[in-house]
Amino acid sequence: MSEMTGLLRCPIEDCPTEADEVDLYDHLADEHERSELVDRLVALASDLPYHRSVECERCGTYGARPGDHPLCADCEAEIGLSP
Repeated sequence: MSEMTGLLRCPIEDCPTEADEVDLYDHLADEHERSELVDRLVALASDLPYHRSVECERCGTYGARPGDHPLCADCEAEIGLSP
């Protein structure tokens, strides 16, 4: 968010658009493809603190990604699932 203007910056990489909340919503809907928005949402999701919110199937610690076989980041790294 731009501090001085109160405008929000478009979350799509390399898009310089800044607008208020209502105009930004319209911009996203009118100017970007749905697949582009979904890709960006998925890319941003890993930065959310609650994306790892279940018990790890392997070591039992809290902080695994929800799914069929939830693993924490350490266990994912140990078995080569994450960078």
